Amino acid sequence: MRNKAIQILLCGMPGCGKSVVGKTLAQLLSYPFIDLDEVIERRDPRSCRDMALKEGEEFFRQAEAEAWKEICDCKGVIALGGGTLHYCEVKGTYIVYLEGDFKTSYQRRCRSKGIPSYLNQKDPYLSYCQVAERRLPLFKERSDVTVCVDGKSPQEIAKEIYTWTFMSCCNT
Repeated sequence: MRNKAIQILLCGMPGCGKSVVGKTLAQLLSYPFIDLDEVIERRDPRSCRDMALKEGEEFFRQAEAEAWKEICDCKGVIALGGGTLHYCEVKGTYIVYLEGDFKTSYQRRCRSKGIPSYLNQKDPYLSYCQVAERRLPLFKERSDVTVCVDGKSPQEIAKEIYTWTFMSCCNT
């Protein structure tokens, strides 16, 4: 499998572990790792959160679409933004949905990067759940496999994806 250039896209709600699992999986596969949020922030010196707060969600989604176009043909492991599947035309060799408990993902996201700008600031957790309800059907529909992340380390999740990917490559 290591000689066959593939693209593994990780999708899921903010805070589900796409970046941490992505880095771990890329190391396991000896593949490059790309975080779409980092590509967006490389193109504009502000954080994704600041961009969306100051310029609005439409501006941010346009920046996300442009960043996706820049990397869409890259091979390796790519951590998509939480809304990328919803707002961009995405195709990849494999799309993996990292499914996790909403409350845990929300708390992780807020600890690492603050409350997402697109959430209602009066009740951000309720707003997060509403966003999740809109995105989940698309995550499930578009992904090739769903991996539950609850109670697992990034290494365990990466090994699970690696095993699934290896089996998929061998069966094609």
